[in-house]
Amino acid sequence: QKADVDSFTKNLRAEQIQAVLSKGETIIMCSEFADLPAALKCEECMDFFSLEGFQKCHASGKRRQHHPLKVEQCACSVFPREPATCKVDGQYYSDQGYDVAVQQHPHLEKKHCQVLGGIKCSEYPDTVAEVLCEDCCDFFCMEAFWERHGHGHRQHHSCLQLDRAGILHRFGQPLPPVEASQLLRRAKLAREGGPWLAFRDDQLTTYWYHLRDKVVTF
Repeated sequence: QKADVDSFTKNLRAEQIQAVLSKGETIIMCSEFADLPAALKCEECMDFFSLEGFQKCHASGKRRQHHPLKVEQCACSVFPREPATCKVDGQYYSDQGYDVAVQQHPHLEKKHCQVLGGIKCSEYPDTVAEVLCEDCCDFFCMEAFWERHGHGHRQHHSCLQLDRAGILHRFGQPLPPVEASQLLRRAKLAREGGPWLAFRDDQLTTYWYHLRDKVVTF
């Protein structure tokens, strides 16, 4: 019976850890090394540790018998306190971390940037986007795309296919990583309320209007 209780307690603690991590808003840091993300939680201590922190605190005495639980969280390699939003060349980055990494290592912009968890449709947030409209500069699932582009000038908008790996395709061919990265970042900025707003005139020419600087480009 004790084994059943212990098993229940262990599962409950694992579920509690997962509930905290699933929010994805913050990264739990190590209680010993504040700059390192936690990788384990000690069942007995009830504290979170990085691998280095756990080894330091449990190298001797009764703590050597303590039991660690694995903590699965994905932290940015540049800013460890920020959750990662993308993966590039085997490294994880937050949006801010990726910008810094590209500035320091420009070759990263030539690598495929995989958005973690997929890109969500602007109209149906619970659905993964399947296309990027180049004119709207926004992401849509196919249902939402045709709802918005089935009439008027939007019928002439061009869209790029977005596969499950986050790779953009034009006419069935993958876009070069640099162009794809620029399009994805521009669309994400527009979605988050960035200063640039896209619109088309009667001749279907696309213009970009900067809300703060009051300038127009195309």
